[in-house]
Amino acid sequence: MHMNLYAKQTGNDTGISDGLLLMEKQDKNTERYLKTIATADKEAYNRFESVIKTDNNINRQIVSFQANKSLSAYRWYKYKEAFSCELVKYLLSEYHIPKGIVFDPFAGSGTALFAASEMSYDSEGIELLPLGQQIVKSRITADRLEQNEISRIVFWKTTILGKNANFSEEKINSLRITAGAYPGKRQKDLYSSI
Repeated sequence: MHMNLYAKQTGNDTGISDGLLLMEKQDKNTERYLKTIATADKEAYNRFESVIKTDNNINRQIVSFQANKSLSAYRWYKYKEAFSCELVKYLLSEYHIPKGIVFDPFAGSGTALFAASEMSYDSEGIELLPLGQQIVKSRITADRLEQNEISRIVFWKTTILGKNANFSEEKINSLRITAGAYPGKRQKDLYSSI
């Protein structure tokens, strides 16, 4: 818990007693807020108790991006907020989610969209951040490539790019809220990899 103690100096009076009164008032407000949260939490639990399930098969590894490290299509960009493909597939199959549309309103790098699609679900998502949008677009493009196109890209990369590696940095659109989210070197690496 964080509390501020404000003291003012007025002549010889340090204002400590005023500061203590303010701290007591904040304590009472904090206690009231904590009680309100506890009450709301209990009401929500009681309301949804019949559908809440504890699944001991889910652990930190399956929930986080860590489980994607061995999957080539998921590991090429470590999106910190991502969860694993394995988690999405586990939830869809273990809880017998009927076929239909899987909607992810915070699509990020598209893990839920691609994992659901691999299980024959339709998937739709929304992503506000331009970097996430670019990752999803790149993955869709990569998934649609034919072998002859992949061979041509490999040839281009090894022969053309290998000789002319000094290409200009292309800027990705950004939002004010995400400006400066990556340090300079990391941002340069991102731009050069896309």
